[in-house]
Amino acid sequence: MSSQEEQVTRKDERREHVRLSEPRITPLESEEFVKLRDMSNEILKSTMNKSKWEKLEQTLAETEKKLTPFLGKNVGGLNVGRTIARNKNLFLRYTPIGVHLFFISSLPERDREILILRIGWLCYSEYEWGWHALGGKTSGLLSDDEISRVMEGPDSEEWDPFDATLLRAVDELFIDAFLTEEIWNALSERYNTHQLMDLVFTVGYYNMLAMALNSFGVQQEEGLKILKILSKVMSNQEEQLIRKMEPLKHVRLSEPRIPLLEKDEYIKVRVKAWEILKKTLDKSKFEKLVQKGIEGYKTLIPFLGGSIDEAPKYFPILNHDSTMAKNRDLYIRLVTLKTHIMVLSSLPERDREILILRIAWLCYSKYEWDQHALQAKAGGLLSYDEISRIMEGPDTDGWEPFDVTLLRAVDELYTDAFLTEEIWNVLSERYNTHQLMDLVFTVGFYNMYAMALNSFGVQLEEGLKPLIENLKIPKLK
Repeated sequence: MSSQEEQVTRKDERREHVRLSEPRITPLESEEFVKLRDMSNEILKSTMNKSKWEKLEQTLAETEKKLTPFLGKNVGGLNVGRTIARNKNLFLRYTPIGVHLFFISSLPERDREILILRIGWLCYSEYEWGWHALGGKTSGLLSDDEISRVMEGPDSEEWDPFDATLLRAVDELFIDAFLTEEIWNALSERYNTHQLMDLVFTVGYYNMLAMALNSFGVQQEEGLKILKILSKVMSNQEEQLIRKMEPLKHVRLSEPRIPLLEKDEYIKVRVKAWEILKKTLDKSKFEKLVQKGIEGYKTLIPFLGGSIDEAPKYFPILNHDSTMAKNRDLYIRLVTLKTHIMVLSSLPERDREILILRIAWLCYSKYEWDQHALQAKAGGLLSYDEISRIMEGPDTDGWEPFDVTLLRAVDELYTDAFLTEEIWNVLSERYNTHQLMDLVFTVGFYNMYAMALNSFGVQLEEGLKPLIENLKIPKLK
């Protein structure tokens, strides 16, 4: 990790933010999308009781009614949903966590919009900014002046102290995938554990979504383009982004900020999460998923305990799972997307691990790095030398040309939430549309997960430390 300080500084030396005027991936036709959306709603419905579902259904209907005047010809759904729906399996598993963070989150609505607008601006995502500027304004949550000040950041003197804390939280997560003690403590004075977790995942999720919106070329709906609120959008973007932010020193926690959920409670939550996941798969695919889990956990059982009997109930319990499960509603919706990314993705396994390890290194996420370096080495996907070279990046000797492209793709998404034409075209020579989409969401998901792992202080399982030593896994320094 000797060059980590230099690498993170690059995040502030931003490129010129080339964005697309035409989609790379065309949105799904409205009629097809509505059918798929109905399927995703059935899955979402299974994650809550009847009264909560009825309340959510009413909220969704009211939101759609408000949006209709701005949709132009796209009454059948927003371009963002219709684009992601080109990958049906991804869409069905991405929707629950998105709905949770926007509609069911424990955060106050105004706070949530401040967070989303700030990360949308930092990622130079015009689509994300536009819809949430509209939402903040039309719902009365934010004034025009406040929306403009989100671009200026937390140092504007007109912000309420807690608003400034929210903006600083976004900036810290964006730059270093970590909330410092000062910001965590300030947030904790007002927020409970669920709200702290929802905050981190809100920033991470909309960072991930910005990568997709920018890279897929999702275009704003016709009706949105005429809004006066967008006349000043990102007018000072270039000036703001060349301003140097002091790179943080990668302080990481040696003790957890969020205690682990008790074993018996966690098993109940895991069983519920898998019941929901099962609804997104046919029987044969679910059985295949369980078998993959069994194969993956066989290596860990001697070190962590647990059993492969009655899978997945008695699989070994990992610290990241029993931390995230402290927020039950968040966790059961997160698992569907995480399982798609990690197990059901259309990407080759080796490619997936290269992507995850590179983003873990860029985010200085020790837990994420150790877990995936262990899986890649033990599973024969990557050698010691290859894992070590991931830290050095795409310019080091020894990589195959396509491996270089994968590493550059991660670096581009991390630094600018966008894949350039050069990288997109090279990836397209080997990958189909589903794989291109899975690549972007893999990098985005594990960027989001690194923010959570680092900020919550998730510690590596004691039982895995000897295994990492035995396999001589390269370590983050």
